[in-house]
Amino acid sequence: MSRPRTWDSDAVLGGAMDVFRAHGFERTSLRDVERATGLHPGSLYHAYGNKAGLFDAVLALYNERVVEGRIATHLDAADDPVAGVESFFASTYEGRPDPDPGCLVTNTAIESPGLGGGARDGVSAGLDAIRAAFARLFGDDRADPLLALYQGLLVLVRFGRPRSSLAAVTAAARRLAAS
Repeated sequence: MSRPRTWDSDAVLGGAMDVFRAHGFERTSLRDVERATGLHPGSLYHAYGNKAGLFDAVLALYNERVVEGRIATHLDAADDPVAGVESFFASTYEGRPDPDPGCLVTNTAIESPGLGGGARDGVSAGLDAIRAAFARLFGDDRADPLLALYQGLLVLVRFGRPRSSLAAVTAAARRLAAS
């Protein structure tokens, strides 16, 4: 009979999330996760099966906490949908840490397009949630272009492009949303 968990799963996944965001799936070792969470690899393997299983759980939590949270805060709660899009875009670079670890969904899509299973599903779920929010507000014809602008913006943020470049993308998104 196995011992009951004595650790908080959300706290462990949050610590692992920070490491995966900073280093990506490929460059993150279980030793890195162990240092960030305080759990031994055996506990991580027992709970999540392997590094990929842990990453899948992290992506699911990221989508729930970060992606859905940002959608709710900036898009769903906005009185003016166009202003909500502007806020959604600008919040990716205004008041963010430097260097910014970026978006786990975007980073994963770029870093590891060959990842299968749950990671691919997690990236799709995050992208689909953002696209669905854009479609609710602006219709299907503008949802994909807004998603493409948003993902491009996140790449530029991660790469450390100047704020003026990021603001130009945000202005383009605002114009598209208002059209």
